[in-house]
Amino acid sequence: MWVYLYPNNTETELKNAYIGEYVAPREPWANTVAYYKFDWNLNDSSGNNRNMALSRGSVTYWTIWNNKYVHFDSST
Repeated sequence: MWVYLYPNNTETELKNAYIGEYVAPREPWANTVAYYKFDWNLNDSSGNNRNMALSRGSVTYWTIWNNKYVHFDSST
């Protein structure tokens, strides 16, 4: 697939662009200490019960076009 960007009206090829490609979620290995999916929570998904907790600050979650995002504010 060819993807082009046009910064300052100059055509620039974007190399290695993957649009709409499904990437399977990564799963933790057997020796993983903690694995955080940040799936609207701070829970450890490895099964090792090492959930995160905030002593201050906040976490914001959102989804855009099926991509999940998480933001820890600067005081977290």
